[in-house]
Amino acid sequence: MTNNDYERNATGQDFVEDINTFNKNKFLVRFSNFPNFTNFKLNMNVLNLYVESVTIPDLSIPMLQTVYMHERQLHPASIGARELQAVTITFQIDELKKNFQAFYAWMYYMRYGQTCGKTNLKGEELLRMDCIDTIEVVFLNNNNEAVSKMVFGHCILNNLSSMELTKQQSEIGKFTATFEVETIDLEVIKEEE
Repeated sequence: MTNNDYERNATGQDFVEDINTFNKNKFLVRFSNFPNFTNFKLNMNVLNLYVESVTIPDLSIPMLQTVYMHERQLHPASIGARELQAVTITFQIDELKKNFQAFYAWMYYMRYGQTCGKTNLKGEELLRMDCIDTIEVVFLNNNNEAVSKMVFGHCILNNLSSMELTKQQSEIGKFTATFEVETIDLEVIKEEE
């Protein structure tokens, strides 16, 4: 190899890189906890293993506009973690319908203001504390090795889709849960060599 093989451009990016496309079915979803309002012990595999799809929300920033010498100038308006979009996850319904029942009970009791007993630092039971602390979407490479993950923090269920039942059809039942999130983070797990 010559030194020219390792040349970098002005931004420090490599000119020579292996090109490999991302396959969008290479992901895992992990839930840190679940506010369980059901009368059965909830195995997290009923959630983690039945995820069919995840919609990663877009990330946008508002622009401020000024005019200088009759020319329009745009300035990104720093907003931090405000105005984050919702995360949508579609689940296949397990045979005993435990995952759908768990989400349904969470939404039902939240609508009536009942908490599951989780408290804040002051020891107060607040409805906003009935959340999933983190939902991790782990991205895998083509060898099924984790390479990065998106971590959504303080996820509160705000919509549960209807469940359609149809006779004389052999289809897997599905439902969709939508979460409002307070934080989003992208972490690199493994650097490609």
